[in-house]
Amino acid sequence: MVFRSYEDKEFDQDHRIKGFQFKYDDLFRLKAIYGGISSPNDANALDLSYGVDIEYPGSFYKVAAGAVGFRNKTAFGYDQSDVFFARLGINYSSFSFWSEAAMRELYHRGSPALKPVSGKAFIAGADYSLGPVLVGAAFKNYDQFQYRQQDVFLANYHGETLADSQASALDEQGVQGWIGWDISDNWNVEANYAEAWSSDDLRKMNDLFGALEYSGDALSAGFEWSHIEKTGSEPGAMGQLNHYWQKEVTPALNLGFDVCSKPLSLKTEFKLVEKENINTGYDTVSHYEPRIQADIALGKVSLSAATGSKWEGFDSLIDSRYWANMEAKIGLFDHSELLVFAGSEAGGKVCRNGMCRFVAPFSGLRVELSTRF
Repeated sequence: MVFRSYEDKEFDQDHRIKGFQFKYDDLFRLKAIYGGISSPNDANALDLSYGVDIEYPGSFYKVAAGAVGFRNKTAFGYDQSDVFFARLGINYSSFSFWSEAAMRELYHRGSPALKPVSGKAFIAGADYSLGPVLVGAAFKNYDQFQYRQQDVFLANYHGETLADSQASALDEQGVQGWIGWDISDNWNVEANYAEAWSSDDLRKMNDLFGALEYSGDALSAGFEWSHIEKTGSEPGAMGQLNHYWQKEVTPALNLGFDVCSKPLSLKTEFKLVEKENINTGYDTVSHYEPRIQADIALGKVSLSAATGSKWEGFDSLIDSRYWANMEAKIGLFDHSELLVFAGSEAGGKVCRNGMCRFVAPFSGLRVELSTRF
């Protein structure tokens, strides 16, 4: 929750630490890091990061504590931020529980006009298995815990922030609940619901996901339903509060079967997006985003073809914008893959050739080589 080192090639963001790491794993587990991360404010400077994590594994539990520090370059000098954390995990029979708490102090601001900031974060979750039924719940509480390397749990199925204009962990509380039921050897059902809100109740959101799936020897099928709704108020240019509301509803159908002894999967979805337009007196505007995708595996080569569009209405099908693309994943060696993408896509979360990730809008030809070691 408190530290993540990663590179996002799609959005050209490099958050990888370059430095040293020490590990010890015997009576207890210890990890220590010290290094620098490319500064977003100065291409010739590095932001300093360091920390330690100590964990003790018991017979059915794990307890851990530690601290991380950040020294970030700013236009006025640098900021110093310290984060202290503790976590607990329990896994006993059919019951599991996990929680983590952290405190953040941002001080030594580069300018006297910038005041120190104190933040906090708490997350807890549990699930219990009752034979074929799994039930679980989670709770989150974040306040002024937004910073570059944090990796907080958003406590909803789709990983949505409280508001599109607000960074995660700035000011939000929320609850989540889920249930999964293996009805038989072939059928299972899943439901997941979450709500979140700000401390002043000016921003709220809910997230719903449901799925019914069938898995047989020759056919697999599934129906999914997603519903995301956000509402709230934000300060306007003249000091007034501007209200916003938006909703996304996405039904989807998945099919899987063999074609000439090769596994083929099809997915279709039809997203409805509705928003209140502030510029037109809070009139509700809407559009549709249909999409269809086919994936097939041919030995070491996996192919994925997709097409999508954005319709303002059913009377604008011909004038609407369309995207079409194809991707080939080629296994070169045991730990290396070549990805070749051609076409265009609108961006967002995409899942193809057995991998899901967030992508930026793109049009053209892209070739990637990935190696795991």
